[in-house]
Amino acid sequence: MIFRPPTMCDAADLFRIFGDPLTNRFNPAGPYKNMAVAERKLARWIAQWEHDGYGQWVIYLKSDPARVIGFGGVANGQFGDEEKPNLGFRFATEAWGKGLATELAMFSLLTAFSTLNLPEVWGSVRENHLASRHVFEKIGMQEVEVVADPDGAPASVIYRILQQAMS
Repeated sequence: MIFRPPTMCDAADLFRIFGDPLTNRFNPAGPYKNMAVAERKLARWIAQWEHDGYGQWVIYLKSDPARVIGFGGVANGQFGDEEKPNLGFRFATEAWGKGLATELAMFSLLTAFSTLNLPEVWGSVRENHLASRHVFEKIGMQEVEVVADPDGAPASVIYRILQQAMS
């Protein structure tokens, strides 16, 4: 895979992937409604890169560098009242089932710990999203908490891995 920081030119691909009902099956907020939502999200991601020096990547396959297949990586996210490094990803449906999320997750952890020297990385996934939970567990993340959803959606499972666990 090839990873790069996002630009505003990625709005159509972000909307294609984040606007797809299938890629939002475990997201109670549902798919993006329009291009403006994708543009606002990209603007936030770009600002985070400028502020923090890292964030969500745009993901391609080496064999097809013209087609964006997903977005993901480590970016600061909210966990309760605290901002923490959060591992997340979303892939287009044609990329599912090929081990790409695990490959991205491992590369993200190596970057977070070796390049950025972050002490820990967190992740959050709906308890019924077994594929993503499997990715987190496969890369060594440990479940630390289950948080009920106030709107009645499935609970979120919070994961964490410490830098020292990767040593």
